[in-house]
Amino acid sequence: MKKSELDLITREDIINAINEYNNSAKNAACKNYFLVYDNDYYPSKEIIKIAYNKKFNLNITSNDFNGGKQWINFYKKLGFEIVLRENKSITIENSDKKI
Repeated sequence: MKKSELDLITREDIINAINEYNNSAKNAACKNYFLVYDNDYYPSKEIIKIAYNKKFNLNITSNDFNGGKQWINFYKKLGFEIVLRENKSITIENSDKKI
């Protein structure tokens, strides 16, 4: 994934990816960071993968890129909230939610 390509992904692309995730039988594991949308929690890495694949008509897998803290600012820039799994000791700025 190239940073210049990520800059082309919009909030609408993410919402479309969430809808696709909701309509699929997928149940992606999430280790640390969850995307919050409409009071539901989503695996942040899986959602960006779906959005990226749809935007660029590719078929990358979650193994093709890293997850983690780098996505916090990406999602925040698009107006989303990211929360950290409760059993982790890392604190996310501007978020008091933990799961």
